[in-house]
Amino acid sequence: MVHNMTDLERKEIIDYGLYRLKIVLAGIAVTLLLGYILGIFVQSLCFLSGFFAIRRYAGGYHAETQKLCFLISFSVVCISFLIFRSFDQGYMGIVFAADILYSIFIWYLAPVDNSNKKLDPAESEKYRICTRKVLVIDSIILLAMYETGHSDIFYGISISVWITCIAVVAGRIENQVHRPVLLKDQYR
Repeated sequence: MVHNMTDLERKEIIDYGLYRLKIVLAGIAVTLLLGYILGIFVQSLCFLSGFFAIRRYAGGYHAETQKLCFLISFSVVCISFLIFRSFDQGYMGIVFAADILYSIFIWYLAPVDNSNKKLDPAESEKYRICTRKVLVIDSIILLAMYETGHSDIFYGISISVWITCIAVVAGRIENQVHRPVLLKDQYR
């Protein structure tokens, strides 16, 4: 049965979409502006690109409110930028080893759904494949940047992998703690 949406329902959907778009664009703008001010614009751009590419498919923890989401996101960006500023080329080998470890975690744990985005088995498989493709592409880029010494791009993408791994693990923990009954009932 096809549900015909009313004009009011369409308007609400469009308004919500525009609201979400404004929030995402504001977050991107703040991140890039902060990166520019701190002199790490390239890293911030690479971080955002890497993060959006993998997080979209890997899933993971999502805050329950917009305010908490903003607070966590802003904190993550600030911590990431502190990490960027503390690394120099001498740390690339250690960071690359950590990237491999975190990529393995993501490879086996993702995708992780949440209360806002439940995945059925077909969606889960599709997202798993997409996550793994992004991880392979990230690994190739990281290896190339490591070999050529392009630390700005290397660290930007590296930190996006680290943050995604943390979100995936946190999402798995949250699902186990807060939704164990729901997850069991989902497959009955």
